[in-house]
Amino acid sequence: MSAPKPLKFAAVARRIARDRASGAPAVVDCGICTRCCREPQRVALAPGELANPALRHDGKHLLRQPDGACTHLVDGACEVYGERPQACRKFDCRSLAVALSSALSAPGVTRAGFARVAPPRDAEDVAYATAVHRRLQWIVGQSPGVDAVDAGYAAAGISEDEVILARRELAAMPPAERARWVAEQVRTAAEFWCKVNDARE
Repeated sequence: MSAPKPLKFAAVARRIARDRASGAPAVVDCGICTRCCREPQRVALAPGELANPALRHDGKHLLRQPDGACTHLVDGACEVYGERPQACRKFDCRSLAVALSSALSAPGVTRAGFARVAPPRDAEDVAYATAVHRRLQWIVGQSPGVDAVDAGYAAAGISEDEVILARRELAAMPPAERARWVAEQVRTAAEFWCKVNDARE
């Protein structure tokens, strides 16, 4: 099965922000991908989910298999998909691709997300990337030592106001400076994109 065609950066960022604001579950074309079920991040359960007998947990998180995969990943599929925790329902691997597109090192990042988001390519994409990266810097500044994945996931939920501000600031730059900024954003994201895809092959 071929990988899905990467979606436009700004379109994905806009959809993630809208889903976060509404509290809606993430809608991701996962296909047969189960990468998020194999990531090192532990899945925390809400108080009401701890009483669900279908979920195997340690009193706080879902259990893991010896190889690190989720305890409920069986034969390449989630055995409790209909009763999966809210943390699983709301997880969107593309959030990390959006937030960490300019990062050169992001341990534990869900690599599958990067196959679904194209790097920033035009002014609209760069405005979104700028707003997300500023939010990411703010989060890291407020919480030194915060987990890179947690920070990246949180940063992806930007507001439209933040994007508008970034767009205005970019528009106010002298043309040569703006061109350099856009080129730098695109270059850095493209380099990281190549590194991630090389690692996945």
